[in-house]
Amino acid sequence: MRDDLRHLTPEALAALSNWGLVKRAQKDIGAGQGPVVSALNQSMLLARFPDGVECRLPADQPWTAAHCSCGAASCRHRVALVLALPRCEAPAEADALHLDLEDLHRCLGPRLLGQARRLRSQGMQAELMGPPWQVRLPTNTVRFLSGGDLNYARCDCELAWPCEHLALAAWVVEDLAGTVGRVDWTRAVAEIDLDLDEVWQEGCLGALPKTPSGCTWIQLLLEEMAELRQAYQDGSAHYDSSRWLFCALSLWCRTHARQEVSSEYRLGRDQPLEQELEQIRLVSLGATRGHKGTNLYFCDPSGVVMRLDIPPEKSPGSGLRMPDLAYGQLVSRGVVRRANRTFRLRRERQRHSLSPLGNAWESLPPSLLWPGWEAWKQRKISQVTRLLRPRLECEDFVVMELQDVTAIAYLPGPQKLMAHVIDAHGTFVTLERTHRAQAPHALDVLAQHLPETRWVSGRIECSSGCPVLEPVAFWGEGGLRIPDLEEASPEWDLPWIVGTPCESPLQQILGDTLDLCAETLHSGRSQLLPSFDGRRAQLAERLDEAGLTRMADLLRGPWSQQDFWACALRGYLGLESLAYLT
Repeated sequence: MRDDLRHLTPEALAALSNWGLVKRAQKDIGAGQGPVVSALNQSMLLARFPDGVECRLPADQPWTAAHCSCGAASCRHRVALVLALPRCEAPAEADALHLDLEDLHRCLGPRLLGQARRLRSQGMQAELMGPPWQVRLPTNTVRFLSGGDLNYARCDCELAWPCEHLALAAWVVEDLAGTVGRVDWTRAVAEIDLDLDEVWQEGCLGALPKTPSGCTWIQLLLEEMAELRQAYQDGSAHYDSSRWLFCALSLWCRTHARQEVSSEYRLGRDQPLEQELEQIRLVSLGATRGHKGTNLYFCDPSGVVMRLDIPPEKSPGSGLRMPDLAYGQLVSRGVVRRANRTFRLRRERQRHSLSPLGNAWESLPPSLLWPGWEAWKQRKISQVTRLLRPRLECEDFVVMELQDVTAIAYLPGPQKLMAHVIDAHGTFVTLERTHRAQAPHALDVLAQHLPETRWVSGRIECSSGCPVLEPVAFWGEGGLRIPDLEEASPEWDLPWIVGTPCESPLQQILGDTLDLCAETLHSGRSQLLPSFDGRRAQLAERLDEAGLTRMADLLRGPWSQQDFWACALRGYLGLESLAYLT
Protein backbone atom coordinates (compact mmCIF):
# COMPACT_ATOMS: atom_id res chain seq x y z
CA MET A 1 0.00 0.00 0.00
CA ARG A 2 1.14 3.52 -0.91
CA ASP A 3 4.51 3.06 -2.62
CA ASP A 4 5.09 6.82 -2.34
CA LEU A 5 5.10 6.52 1.47
CA ARG A 6 7.28 3.42 1.62
CA HIS A 7 10.00 5.20 -0.36
CA LEU A 8 10.19 8.07 2.13
CA THR A 9 13.43 7.80 4.10
CA PRO A 10 13.92 9.26 7.62
CA GLU A 11 15.96 12.04 6.00
CA ALA A 12 13.06 12.87 3.66
CA LEU A 13 10.60 12.88 6.58
CA ALA A 14 12.91 15.22 8.50
CA ALA A 15 12.91 17.59 5.53
CA LEU A 16 9.10 17.49 5.49
CA SER A 17 8.80 17.98 9.28
CA ASN A 18 11.87 18.06 11.56
CA TRP A 19 14.45 15.70 13.02
CA GLY A 20 12.96 15.88 16.52
CA LEU A 21 9.68 14.31 15.41
CA VAL A 22 11.48 11.65 13.37
CA LYS A 23 13.70 10.62 16.28
CA ARG A 24 10.75 10.48 18.69
CA ALA A 25 8.80 8.32 16.26
CA GLN A 26 11.78 5.99 15.78
CA LYS A 27 12.20 5.76 19.57
CA ASP A 28 8.51 4.85 20.05
CA ILE A 29 8.63 2.16 17.36
CA GLY A 30 11.86 0.75 18.80
CA ALA A 31 10.24 0.54 22.26
CA GLY A 32 7.22 -1.33 20.94
CA GLN A 33 4.93 1.72 21.16
CA GLY A 34 4.53 2.07 17.41
CA PRO A 35 1.19 1.97 15.57
CA VAL A 36 -0.70 -0.85 13.93
CA VAL A 37 -1.35 0.27 10.35
CA SER A 38 -4.25 -1.10 8.37
CA ALA A 39 -6.28 -0.18 5.30
CA LEU A 40 -9.79 1.07 6.06
CA ASN A 41 -12.27 0.29 3.28
CA GLN A 42 -9.38 0.19 0.80
CA SER A 43 -9.47 3.99 0.67
CA MET A 44 -7.77 5.16 3.84
CA LEU A 45 -4.77 4.22 5.95
CA LEU A 46 -5.51 3.93 9.66
CA ALA A 47 -2.76 3.88 12.30
CA ARG A 48 -3.78 2.95 15.88
CA PHE A 49 -1.37 3.65 18.73
CA PRO A 50 -1.29 1.86 22.11
CA ASP A 51 -2.29 5.09 23.91
CA GLY A 52 -5.52 5.32 21.88
CA VAL A 53 -4.40 7.94 19.36
CA GLU A 54 -5.57 7.32 15.79
CA CYS A 55 -4.04 8.77 12.66
CA ARG A 56 -5.90 8.60 9.33
CA LEU A 57 -4.56 9.27 5.83
CA PRO A 58 -7.11 9.43 2.97
CA ALA A 59 -6.30 7.72 -0.30
CA ASP A 60 -4.59 9.75 -3.02
CA GLN A 61 -3.61 12.40 -0.47
CA PRO A 62 -0.02 13.36 0.42
CA TRP A 63 1.36 12.39 3.80
CA THR A 64 1.06 15.97 5.07
CA ALA A 65 -2.76 15.69 4.71
CA ALA A 66 -3.02 13.01 7.41
CA HIS A 67 -5.43 13.74 10.30
CA CYS A 68 -4.38 12.82 13.84
CA SER A 69 -6.66 12.69 16.88
CA CYS A 70 -3.90 14.17 19.10
CA GLY A 71 -4.84 17.58 17.69
CA ALA A 72 -1.32 18.79 16.88
CA ALA A 73 -0.66 20.42 13.51
CA SER A 74 2.56 18.41 13.14
CA CYS A 75 3.20 15.37 15.33
CA ARG A 76 5.25 12.21 15.70
CA HIS A 77 2.17 10.05 15.05
CA ARG A 78 2.07 11.06 11.39
CA VAL A 79 5.80 10.28 11.10
CA ALA A 80 5.35 6.91 12.83
CA LEU A 81 2.55 6.02 10.39
CA VAL A 82 5.04 6.22 7.51
CA LEU A 83 7.93 4.54 9.35
CA ALA A 84 5.69 1.64 10.38
CA LEU A 85 4.82 0.76 6.78
CA PRO A 86 6.76 -2.15 5.21
CA ARG A 87 9.92 -0.84 3.56
CA CYS A 88 10.55 -1.41 -0.14
CA GLU A 89 13.39 -3.89 -0.53
CA ALA A 90 16.46 -2.12 -1.95
CA PRO A 91 14.71 -0.18 -4.71
CA ALA A 92 16.99 0.39 -7.65
CA GLU A 93 17.71 4.04 -8.36
CA ALA A 94 16.05 5.14 -11.57
CA ASP A 95 18.30 6.33 -14.36
CA ALA A 96 15.90 9.17 -15.12
CA LEU A 97 13.45 11.31 -13.18
CA HIS A 98 9.87 11.34 -14.51
CA LEU A 99 7.37 14.08 -13.59
CA ASP A 100 3.73 14.60 -14.45
CA LEU A 101 3.35 18.17 -15.74
CA GLU A 102 -0.44 17.99 -15.43
CA ASP A 103 0.03 17.45 -11.69
CA LEU A 104 2.32 20.48 -11.72
CA HIS A 105 -0.44 22.68 -13.17
CA ARG A 106 -2.96 21.43 -10.59
CA CYS A 107 -0.45 21.90 -7.77
CA LEU A 108 0.63 25.46 -8.57
CA GLY A 109 -2.22 27.15 -10.33
CA PRO A 110 -2.08 29.96 -12.93
CA ARG A 111 -0.62 32.66 -10.65
CA LEU A 112 2.52 30.76 -9.61
CA LEU A 113 2.97 29.34 -13.10
CA GLY A 114 2.87 32.89 -14.48
CA GLN A 115 5.55 33.99 -12.01
CA ALA A 116 7.70 31.02 -13.00
CA ARG A 117 7.36 31.83 -16.70
CA ARG A 118 8.48 35.41 -16.04
CA LEU A 119 11.53 34.17 -14.14
CA ARG A 120 12.42 31.78 -16.95
CA SER A 121 11.99 34.51 -19.57
CA GLN A 122 14.53 36.66 -17.69
CA GLY A 123 17.15 33.96 -18.30
CA MET A 124 19.04 31.64 -15.97
CA GLN A 125 21.13 28.49 -15.80
CA ALA A 126 20.12 25.41 -13.79
CA GLU A 127 21.42 21.91 -13.16
CA LEU A 128 19.74 18.54 -12.52
CA MET A 129 21.74 16.25 -10.23
CA GLY A 130 21.11 12.83 -8.74
CA PRO A 131 20.01 10.46 -7.66
CA PRO A 132 18.92 11.52 -5.05
CA TRP A 133 17.32 13.97 -7.45
CA GLN A 134 17.67 17.71 -6.98
CA VAL A 135 17.58 20.75 -9.24
CA ARG A 136 20.00 23.57 -8.44
CA LEU A 137 18.62 26.92 -9.50
CA PRO A 138 20.76 30.09 -9.28
CA THR A 139 19.54 31.02 -5.78
CA ASN A 140 18.03 27.85 -4.29
CA THR A 141 17.68 24.07 -4.60
CA VAL A 142 14.55 21.96 -5.19
CA ARG A 143 14.76 18.37 -3.90
CA PHE A 144 12.51 15.47 -4.97
CA LEU A 145 12.19 13.36 -1.82
CA SER A 146 10.06 10.56 -3.28
CA GLY A 147 10.93 10.21 -6.94
CA GLY A 148 8.70 12.16 -9.28
CA ASP A 149 5.86 12.69 -6.79
CA LEU A 150 5.45 16.47 -6.64
CA ASN A 151 3.72 16.27 -3.26
CA TYR A 152 7.09 15.38 -1.75
CA ALA A 153 9.24 17.94 -3.55
CA ARG A 154 10.68 20.69 -1.37
CA CYS A 155 12.49 23.99 -1.99
CA ASP A 156 14.90 25.66 0.46
CA CYS A 157 13.63 29.20 -0.24
CA GLU A 158 11.68 31.26 2.30
CA LEU A 159 8.43 31.30 0.31
CA ALA A 160 5.40 29.27 1.31
CA TRP A 161 5.18 25.84 -0.31
CA PRO A 162 4.45 25.30 -3.14
CA CYS A 163 6.44 28.06 -4.78
CA GLU A 164 7.22 29.03 -8.37
CA HIS A 165 10.64 27.35 -8.10
CA LEU A 166 8.89 23.97 -8.32
CA ALA A 167 7.75 24.86 -11.85
CA LEU A 168 11.26 25.95 -12.83
CA ALA A 169 12.68 22.68 -11.49
CA ALA A 170 10.04 20.66 -13.34
CA TRP A 171 10.84 22.45 -16.62
CA VAL A 172 14.54 21.72 -16.08
CA VAL A 173 13.69 18.03 -15.69
CA GLU A 174 11.51 18.16 -18.82
CA ASP A 175 14.22 19.85 -20.92
CA LEU A 176 16.82 17.27 -19.84
CA ALA A 177 14.45 14.28 -20.23
CA GLY A 178 15.02 13.49 -16.56
CA THR A 179 18.76 12.87 -16.89
CA VAL A 180 21.66 14.66 -15.23
CA GLY A 181 22.76 17.83 -17.02
CA ARG A 182 22.50 21.62 -17.31
CA VAL A 183 20.07 23.95 -19.05
CA ASP A 184 20.68 27.52 -20.14
CA TRP A 185 17.67 29.78 -20.59
CA THR A 186 19.09 32.99 -22.00
CA ARG A 187 17.51 36.15 -23.25
CA ALA A 188 18.77 39.20 -25.10
CA VAL A 189 19.61 41.88 -22.54
CA ALA A 190 21.17 45.24 -23.19
CA GLU A 191 24.83 45.15 -22.17
CA ILE A 192 26.24 47.45 -19.53
CA ASP A 193 29.20 49.75 -19.87
CA LEU A 194 31.40 50.15 -16.79
CA ASP A 195 33.69 53.15 -16.76
CA LEU A 196 37.10 51.91 -15.54
CA ASP A 197 39.01 54.95 -16.84
CA GLU A 198 39.51 56.39 -13.35
CA VAL A 199 40.94 53.10 -12.08
CA TRP A 200 43.21 52.87 -15.12
CA GLN A 201 44.55 56.40 -14.69
CA GLU A 202 44.75 56.71 -10.87
CA GLY A 203 45.10 53.09 -9.75
CA CYS A 204 43.74 51.93 -6.40
CA LEU A 205 43.09 55.53 -5.34
CA GLY A 206 40.83 56.21 -8.32
CA ALA A 207 37.05 56.35 -8.04
CA LEU A 208 35.23 53.09 -8.66
CA PRO A 209 32.37 52.96 -11.17
CA LYS A 210 28.81 52.93 -9.94
CA THR A 211 27.14 49.55 -9.49
CA PRO A 212 24.65 48.92 -12.32
CA SER A 213 21.19 47.96 -11.19
CA GLY A 214 20.40 44.24 -11.03
CA CYS A 215 23.95 42.95 -11.72
CA THR A 216 24.83 40.96 -8.61
CA TRP A 217 28.25 39.62 -9.65
CA ILE A 218 29.33 43.12 -10.67
CA GLN A 219 28.17 44.47 -7.32
CA LEU A 220 30.14 41.82 -5.39
CA LEU A 221 33.32 42.55 -7.34
CA LEU A 222 32.99 46.28 -6.74
CA GLU A 223 32.42 45.62 -3.02
CA GLU A 224 35.66 43.64 -2.85
CA MET A 225 37.56 46.38 -4.68
CA ALA A 226 36.19 48.94 -2.22
CA GLU A 227 37.50 46.82 0.67
CA LEU A 228 40.93 46.52 -0.96
CA ARG A 229 41.12 50.26 -1.59
CA GLN A 230 40.18 50.97 2.04
CA ALA A 231 42.89 48.56 3.24
CA TYR A 232 45.46 50.39 1.13
CA GLN A 233 44.35 53.80 2.38
CA ASP A 234 44.61 52.53 5.98
CA GLY A 235 48.15 51.29 5.35
CA SER A 236 47.10 47.71 6.01
CA ALA A 237 49.28 44.81 4.90
CA HIS A 238 46.10 43.03 3.83
CA TYR A 239 45.96 44.97 0.57
CA ASP A 240 46.86 42.70 -2.37
CA SER A 241 47.67 44.26 -5.75
CA SER A 242 47.22 40.92 -7.56
CA ARG A 243 43.71 40.61 -6.13
CA TRP A 244 42.98 44.19 -7.19
CA LEU A 245 44.06 43.26 -10.73
CA PHE A 246 41.88 40.12 -10.75
CA CYS A 247 38.75 42.02 -9.69
CA ALA A 248 39.29 44.79 -12.26
CA LEU A 249 40.10 42.31 -15.03
CA SER A 250 37.01 40.26 -14.16
CA LEU A 251 34.86 43.40 -14.40
CA TRP A 252 36.33 44.23 -17.80
CA CYS A 253 35.81 40.67 -19.10
CA ARG A 254 32.21 40.45 -17.87
CA THR A 255 31.28 43.65 -19.72
CA HIS A 256 33.17 42.78 -22.94
CA ALA A 257 32.53 39.05 -23.31
CA ARG A 258 30.78 37.71 -26.38
CA GLN A 259 27.15 36.64 -26.37
CA GLU A 260 28.08 32.93 -26.15
CA VAL A 261 28.27 33.45 -22.38
CA SER A 262 24.88 34.76 -21.28
CA SER A 263 24.68 38.07 -19.46
CA GLU A 264 22.74 36.39 -16.64
CA TYR A 265 25.67 34.04 -16.06
CA ARG A 266 28.50 36.58 -16.16
CA LEU A 267 26.72 39.67 -14.78
CA GLY A 268 24.33 38.10 -12.29
CA ARG A 269 21.32 39.85 -13.74
CA ASP A 270 18.18 39.52 -11.59
CA GLN A 271 19.99 37.34 -9.05
CA PRO A 272 18.84 38.42 -5.56
CA LEU A 273 21.75 39.64 -3.48
CA GLU A 274 20.26 38.12 -0.32
CA GLN A 275 17.64 35.48 0.35
CA GLU A 276 16.25 34.21 3.64
CA LEU A 277 15.92 30.43 3.85
CA GLU A 278 12.79 29.02 5.44
CA GLN A 279 14.42 26.18 7.39
CA ILE A 280 17.77 24.53 6.85
CA ARG A 281 20.13 22.05 8.51
CA LEU A 282 23.84 22.86 8.18
CA VAL A 283 26.69 20.45 8.93
CA SER A 284 30.01 21.95 10.03
CA LEU A 285 32.98 21.35 7.70
CA GLY A 286 35.54 23.26 9.77
CA ALA A 287 36.80 26.79 10.30
CA THR A 288 39.76 29.03 9.56
CA ARG A 289 41.13 32.10 11.28
CA GLY A 290 42.63 35.06 9.43
CA HIS A 291 43.03 38.81 9.59
CA LYS A 292 39.32 39.30 8.88
CA GLY A 293 38.22 37.03 11.71
CA THR A 294 36.91 33.48 11.76
CA ASN A 295 35.34 31.78 8.73
CA LEU A 296 33.04 28.84 9.48
CA TYR A 297 32.22 26.42 6.64
CA PHE A 298 28.96 24.44 6.44
CA CYS A 299 27.15 22.30 3.90
CA ASP A 300 23.39 22.01 3.43
CA PRO A 301 21.55 18.74 2.62
CA SER A 302 22.02 19.31 -1.14
CA GLY A 303 25.83 19.60 -0.84
CA VAL A 304 26.10 23.38 -1.25
CA VAL A 305 28.96 24.80 0.85
CA MET A 306 28.30 28.12 2.61
CA ARG A 307 30.50 30.32 4.79
CA LEU A 308 29.72 32.28 7.94
CA ASP A 309 32.13 35.16 8.56
CA ILE A 310 32.65 36.34 12.15
CA PRO A 311 34.74 39.52 12.64
CA PRO A 312 37.69 39.47 15.07
CA GLU A 313 36.85 39.50 18.77
CA LYS A 314 33.17 38.90 17.98
CA SER A 315 30.85 35.99 18.77
CA PRO A 316 28.39 34.35 16.36
CA GLY A 317 25.53 36.07 18.20
CA SER A 318 21.98 34.78 18.68
CA GLY A 319 23.10 33.01 21.87
CA LEU A 320 25.40 30.64 19.96
CA ARG A 321 28.93 29.79 21.14
CA MET A 322 31.82 29.45 18.70
CA PRO A 323 33.01 25.91 19.70
CA ASP A 324 29.47 24.48 19.66
CA LEU A 325 28.79 26.04 16.26
CA ALA A 326 32.11 24.95 14.72
CA TYR A 327 31.85 21.35 15.96
CA GLY A 328 28.14 20.72 15.52
CA GLN A 329 25.07 20.94 13.32
CA LEU A 330 22.94 24.06 13.02
CA VAL A 331 19.19 23.89 12.42
CA SER A 332 17.88 27.37 11.69
CA ARG A 333 14.91 29.33 10.44
CA GLY A 334 16.94 32.53 10.36
CA VAL A 335 19.67 32.03 7.75
CA VAL A 336 20.09 34.87 5.27
CA ARG A 337 22.18 33.64 2.34
CA ARG A 338 24.00 35.99 -0.03
CA ALA A 339 24.42 35.23 -3.72
CA ASN A 340 28.13 34.46 -3.20
CA ARG A 341 27.17 31.70 -0.68
CA THR A 342 28.17 33.50 2.45
CA PHE A 343 25.44 33.86 5.04
CA ARG A 344 24.49 35.55 8.29
CA LEU A 345 22.19 34.62 11.15
CA ARG A 346 19.12 36.49 12.32
CA ARG A 347 19.47 37.84 15.84
CA GLU A 348 16.37 36.12 17.24
CA ARG A 349 17.69 33.34 19.49
CA GLN A 350 14.64 31.11 19.11
CA ARG A 351 15.30 30.76 15.38
CA HIS A 352 18.47 28.66 15.87
CA SER A 353 19.30 25.35 17.55
CA LEU A 354 22.47 23.28 17.73
CA SER A 355 22.98 19.52 17.91
CA PRO A 356 26.11 17.34 18.10
CA LEU A 357 27.86 16.53 14.85
CA GLY A 358 27.74 12.78 15.47
CA ASN A 359 28.59 10.79 12.34
CA ALA A 360 27.30 13.40 9.91
CA TRP A 361 30.52 13.24 7.87
CA GLU A 362 29.76 9.58 7.11
CA SER A 363 26.69 10.58 5.08
CA LEU A 364 27.68 13.81 3.34
CA PRO A 365 26.03 14.51 -0.05
CA PRO A 366 27.92 12.89 -2.98
CA SER A 367 28.20 16.23 -4.80
CA LEU A 368 30.43 17.52 -1.97
CA LEU A 369 32.87 14.60 -2.03
CA TRP A 370 36.13 14.68 -3.98
CA PRO A 371 35.44 12.80 -7.26
CA GLY A 372 39.07 12.03 -8.07
CA TRP A 373 41.66 14.05 -9.94
CA GLU A 374 40.68 13.08 -13.49
CA ALA A 375 36.97 13.78 -12.98
CA TRP A 376 37.77 17.07 -11.23
CA LYS A 377 40.16 18.15 -13.96
CA GLN A 378 37.66 17.41 -16.71
CA ARG A 379 34.99 19.35 -14.84
CA LYS A 380 37.24 22.40 -14.52
CA ILE A 381 38.50 22.28 -18.09
CA SER A 382 34.92 22.23 -19.37
CA GLN A 383 34.04 25.39 -17.42
CA VAL A 384 34.57 28.94 -18.57
CA THR A 385 37.36 30.94 -16.97
CA ARG A 386 37.06 32.02 -13.34
CA LEU A 387 37.01 35.60 -14.60
CA LEU A 388 33.46 35.00 -15.91
CA ARG A 389 32.07 32.43 -13.50
CA PRO A 390 29.58 33.37 -10.74
CA ARG A 391 31.24 34.87 -7.65
CA LEU A 392 30.96 31.88 -5.30
CA GLU A 393 33.25 32.02 -2.26
CA CYS A 394 33.29 28.24 -1.61
CA GLU A 395 33.32 27.04 -5.20
CA ASP A 396 36.27 24.60 -4.88
CA PHE A 397 35.60 23.39 -1.32
CA VAL A 398 35.50 19.57 -1.10
CA VAL A 399 35.67 16.73 1.41
CA MET A 400 38.28 14.12 0.50
CA GLU A 401 38.52 10.56 1.77
CA LEU A 402 42.12 9.50 2.42
CA GLN A 403 43.56 6.05 1.86
CA ASP A 404 47.05 6.69 3.23
CA VAL A 405 49.41 9.44 4.36
CA THR A 406 52.76 8.67 2.73
CA ALA A 407 54.96 11.55 3.89
CA ILE A 408 54.88 14.76 5.93
CA ALA A 409 57.58 17.42 5.76
CA TYR A 410 58.20 21.01 6.86
CA LEU A 411 59.47 23.91 4.75
CA PRO A 412 61.15 26.38 7.15
CA GLY A 413 61.43 29.21 4.62
CA PRO A 414 57.71 29.81 3.94
CA GLN A 415 56.79 28.11 7.29
CA LYS A 416 54.69 25.56 5.48
CA LEU A 417 53.66 22.00 6.35
CA MET A 418 53.44 19.70 3.32
CA ALA A 419 52.00 16.18 3.22
CA HIS A 420 51.70 13.67 0.39
CA VAL A 421 48.57 11.53 0.65
CA ILE A 422 46.70 8.97 -1.44
CA ASP A 423 42.98 9.58 -1.83
CA ALA A 424 40.24 6.95 -2.02
CA HIS A 425 40.65 6.85 -5.82
CA GLY A 426 44.34 5.93 -5.55
CA THR A 427 45.59 9.36 -6.68
CA PHE A 428 48.45 11.26 -5.07
CA VAL A 429 47.36 14.59 -3.60
CA THR A 430 49.44 17.25 -1.86
CA LEU A 431 48.22 18.86 1.35
CA GLU A 432 49.77 22.25 2.11
CA ARG A 433 49.19 24.55 5.04
CA THR A 434 51.15 27.76 5.72
CA HIS A 435 51.57 29.19 9.21
CA ARG A 436 49.30 32.11 10.11
CA ALA A 437 49.71 34.29 13.18
CA GLN A 438 45.98 34.08 13.93
CA ALA A 439 46.22 30.26 14.24
CA PRO A 440 49.59 29.61 15.92
CA HIS A 441 48.95 25.92 16.72
CA ALA A 442 47.46 24.81 13.38
CA LEU A 443 50.66 23.17 12.06
CA ASP A 444 51.18 21.40 15.40
CA VAL A 445 47.67 19.91 15.27
CA LEU A 446 48.16 18.79 11.66
CA ALA A 447 51.52 17.16 12.35
CA GLN A 448 50.13 15.30 15.37
CA HIS A 449 46.77 14.06 14.04
CA LEU A 450 47.05 13.93 10.23
CA PRO A 451 48.41 10.31 10.13
CA GLU A 452 45.16 9.03 11.70
CA THR A 453 42.86 11.04 9.44
CA ARG A 454 40.17 9.44 7.29
CA TRP A 455 38.42 12.52 5.86
CA VAL A 456 39.80 15.99 5.23
CA SER A 457 37.97 19.14 4.08
CA GLY A 458 39.44 22.14 2.32
CA ARG A 459 39.82 24.13 -0.86
CA ILE A 460 41.32 22.41 -3.91
CA GLU A 461 43.72 24.17 -6.25
CA CYS A 462 45.75 22.91 -9.19
CA SER A 463 49.48 23.42 -9.57
CA SER A 464 51.52 22.04 -12.48
CA GLY A 465 48.90 19.41 -13.24
CA CYS A 466 48.61 18.15 -9.63
CA PRO A 467 45.87 18.69 -7.04
CA VAL A 468 46.80 20.70 -3.95
CA LEU A 469 44.44 20.85 -0.95
CA GLU A 470 44.67 23.38 1.88
CA PRO A 471 43.16 21.48 4.85
CA VAL A 472 40.51 23.22 6.94
CA ALA A 473 39.36 20.31 9.13
CA PHE A 474 39.79 16.56 9.30
CA TRP A 475 37.91 13.59 10.67
CA GLY A 476 39.55 10.59 12.28
CA GLU A 477 39.28 8.31 15.27
CA GLY A 478 38.93 11.29 17.61
CA GLY A 479 36.08 12.85 15.62
CA LEU A 480 36.26 16.30 14.01
CA ARG A 481 39.43 18.31 14.49
CA ILE A 482 39.81 21.92 13.37
CA PRO A 483 43.51 22.95 13.42
CA ASP A 484 42.83 26.69 13.63
CA LEU A 485 40.71 26.32 16.80
CA GLU A 486 42.79 23.79 18.73
CA GLU A 487 46.09 23.54 20.56
CA ALA A 488 48.72 20.79 20.42
CA SER A 489 52.24 20.13 21.59
CA PRO A 490 54.86 21.78 19.32
CA GLU A 491 57.21 18.86 19.91
CA TRP A 492 57.24 17.11 16.54
CA ASP A 493 60.13 15.99 14.40
CA LEU A 494 59.61 16.18 10.66
CA PRO A 495 62.11 16.20 7.80
CA TRP A 496 62.87 19.63 6.39
CA ILE A 497 62.66 20.64 2.75
CA VAL A 498 65.04 23.47 1.94
CA GLY A 499 63.92 25.47 -1.08
CA THR A 500 60.69 25.19 -3.05
CA PRO A 501 59.88 23.48 -6.35
CA CYS A 502 60.74 25.70 -9.29
CA GLU A 503 58.11 26.93 -11.69
CA SER A 504 58.45 26.23 -15.38
CA PRO A 505 60.00 29.05 -17.46
CA LEU A 506 56.62 29.64 -19.10
CA GLN A 507 54.89 30.03 -15.73
CA GLN A 508 57.60 32.40 -14.57
CA ILE A 509 57.33 34.72 -17.55
CA LEU A 510 53.52 34.75 -17.46
CA GLY A 511 53.69 35.49 -13.74
CA ASP A 512 56.11 38.37 -14.38
CA THR A 513 53.72 39.74 -17.00
CA LEU A 514 50.82 39.73 -14.56
CA ASP A 515 53.02 41.38 -11.94
CA LEU A 516 53.74 44.19 -14.40
CA CYS A 517 50.01 44.53 -15.10
CA ALA A 518 49.26 44.54 -11.36
CA GLU A 519 51.83 47.33 -10.89
CA THR A 520 50.13 49.34 -13.63
CA LEU A 521 46.66 49.03 -12.13
CA HIS A 522 47.92 49.59 -8.58
CA SER A 523 49.75 52.86 -9.30
CA GLY A 524 47.67 54.02 -12.24
CA ARG A 525 48.95 54.86 -15.72
CA SER A 526 49.62 58.47 -14.72
CA GLN A 527 51.70 57.52 -11.66
CA LEU A 528 54.10 54.86 -13.03
CA LEU A 529 57.79 55.04 -12.11
CA PRO A 530 60.33 56.25 -14.74
CA SER A 531 61.88 52.76 -14.85
CA PHE A 532 58.58 51.13 -15.86
CA ASP A 533 58.93 51.51 -19.65
CA GLY A 534 62.46 50.01 -19.57
CA ARG A 535 61.28 46.98 -17.61
CA ARG A 536 58.34 46.64 -19.97
CA ALA A 537 60.70 46.50 -22.99
CA GLN A 538 62.90 43.87 -21.32
CA LEU A 539 59.90 41.69 -20.56
CA ALA A 540 58.74 42.02 -24.18
CA GLU A 541 62.08 40.58 -25.33
CA ARG A 542 61.71 37.62 -22.97
CA LEU A 543 58.21 36.99 -24.30
CA ASP A 544 59.55 37.04 -27.87
CA GLU A 545 62.17 34.44 -26.94
CA ALA A 546 59.48 32.25 -25.39
CA GLY A 547 57.39 32.41 -28.58
CA LEU A 548 54.65 34.62 -27.08
CA THR A 549 54.93 37.20 -29.82
CA ARG A 550 51.40 38.64 -29.53
CA MET A 551 51.91 39.48 -25.84
CA ALA A 552 55.34 40.92 -26.68
CA ASP A 553 53.77 43.22 -29.28
CA LEU A 554 51.19 44.40 -26.74
CA LEU A 555 53.93 45.25 -24.25
CA ARG A 556 55.91 47.17 -26.85
CA GLY A 557 52.89 49.22 -27.83
CA PRO A 558 51.87 52.58 -26.38
CA TRP A 559 50.46 50.76 -23.30
CA SER A 560 46.98 52.03 -23.85
CA GLN A 561 43.95 50.65 -22.04
CA GLN A 562 43.20 48.33 -24.96
CA ASP A 563 46.74 46.88 -24.93
CA PHE A 564 46.76 46.57 -21.15
CA TRP A 565 43.49 44.62 -20.83
CA ALA A 566 44.40 42.32 -23.72
CA CYS A 567 47.85 41.59 -22.23
CA ALA A 568 46.51 40.96 -18.72
CA LEU A 569 43.78 38.67 -20.06
CA ARG A 570 46.25 36.58 -22.08
CA GLY A 571 48.56 36.28 -19.08
CA TYR A 572 45.80 35.17 -16.72
CA LEU A 573 44.27 32.65 -19.14
CA GLY A 574 47.74 31.26 -19.84
CA LEU A 575 48.45 30.61 -16.15
CA GLU A 576 44.97 29.19 -15.66
CA SER A 577 45.56 26.67 -18.47
CA LEU A 578 49.05 25.73 -17.29
CA ALA A 579 47.69 24.79 -13.86
CA TYR A 580 46.15 21.64 -15.37
CA LEU A 581 49.26 20.64 -17.38
CA THR A 582 51.97 18.50 -15.83
